[in-house]
Amino acid sequence: MSTMDASEFSLNFVGGPIKFRGEEGVVFAKLFHIVDIDGDGFVGGAEGAAFIRRANLPNEANREIWRLASGGKSQDKLGKDSWFVALKLVALVQSTGKCKMQYLYENNSTNILPLPDFHLEGPPDNVLPTSPDIANSINERHFKITVSSPIVVGTSYNRFTQYVVSTTNDSPNFPVKTIQVRRRFSDFEWLHARLTDRFRGTIIPPIPQKRWTGNMDATFVEERRQALEHFINEVCNHEKLSKTFEVQIILTANNEGLVAGRELLAITPAVAAYVPKASTVTGLWSSMKDSLFVSSVQQAVEIKTDEDYTKIGEHIDVYRKRIGELVRCSDMVYSAQRAKGYELSRCGTYFSSLAVHEREDVKTSYLMGNTGECFENVSNFYQDQLDKVLSMYVSNIRYLAGKVGAVKTVINNREHAIQEVHQASATMHRNKERFAAARASSGAAASAMIAEQKMVSVSKFLPEYTVV
Repeated sequence: MSTMDASEFSLNFVGGPIKFRGEEGVVFAKLFHIVDIDGDGFVGGAEGAAFIRRANLPNEANREIWRLASGGKSQDKLGKDSWFVALKLVALVQSTGKCKMQYLYENNSTNILPLPDFHLEGPPDNVLPTSPDIANSINERHFKITVSSPIVVGTSYNRFTQYVVSTTNDSPNFPVKTIQVRRRFSDFEWLHARLTDRFRGTIIPPIPQKRWTGNMDATFVEERRQALEHFINEVCNHEKLSKTFEVQIILTANNEGLVAGRELLAITPAVAAYVPKASTVTGLWSSMKDSLFVSSVQQAVEIKTDEDYTKIGEHIDVYRKRIGELVRCSDMVYSAQRAKGYELSRCGTYFSSLAVHEREDVKTSYLMGNTGECFENVSNFYQDQLDKVLSMYVSNIRYLAGKVGAVKTVINNREHAIQEVHQASATMHRNKERFAAARASSGAAASAMIAEQKMVSVSKFLPEYTVV
């Protein structure tokens, strides 16, 4: 690899050097670390092919991209440089429809390409299309995931619990059949936040709530483990959520790939939706000028009201309050019973200590020892029964309460979308008037462009939140 300057570099390939921009290097490197599951410095054929298919290119193009990136003859795996070339070829096919290496070499003017689009970021509830065969099997459970073996990592205030996440699947869209990784609670949090942000009209399975004290307690860790296992299994067997790149990152990426994935797919603030893109502003005059300012009369955005939908929202509020009380009561009873189990164990420890203290009195020592052992046995049996209560009742009630909260979130998203559509409509009308006034005034081109950019920003936002 030879460095050109701080913002670009070139790779020496079979037919000559290929130039890359700095932003390409950053994105391609992150994607390499994500897809390089085993961290051996190579992207395997199955993993690479599964990722490249996200670009929605024809199979013939995918095979040709892999062959060319392999140097002319398809290889079982690609190194980092070859992976960069493969991703640039994807961008070339998406932009020009051509898949030929000569278009990538430095002496060719077409080597300035946009970043390839793998549909990693999409509008709400937008996922990769499924083939008819896959669509027919959406009700089948393709994933079986266990969250197990929690261990404490770090010291002092930097301590956290890691879990082993083991995945077995037969999904045709997934790059591997079995894999095992280590994840912490914040990784699941990131996944939940990403899904909630992307799929605003979908009920996202809930994750357990945070706890700021006592989060290393063995009972709490077990409760959280069960809840995380329930969460990830429901996500992975969901028709839409299971196909997201975020899920693949959580289940397959090594530590370096996980960091790269969380940086690449960061949680973006909602205000970003209002920022106009360069391509939007550039194409303004040629495609929208004549059609957007034909009339200065504001057209109200009509959103049909749904009485049944309103009633559902009211019922959800009542149900949420009731199940919240049920969770509170069940948690109180469960905590009291768990405390009783601990007290039984503590009594057993006291009797065992007393047996040691009275060892000169054989009969008393024997009696105290047997009593302590009985208390310990009863405590262990009691705790085992409570573990069953936790898995069969308490955890399910908590999860159901979280699911009701997820339904309420979807309802709130709808209400917010309605408000945003009305606000966007009003903003568009104001900017139409400003633009018309600026066009009518001599020497006001700058003001016209500002008003125009604001209007375009809103107009791009409107279709995404059209609610019926």
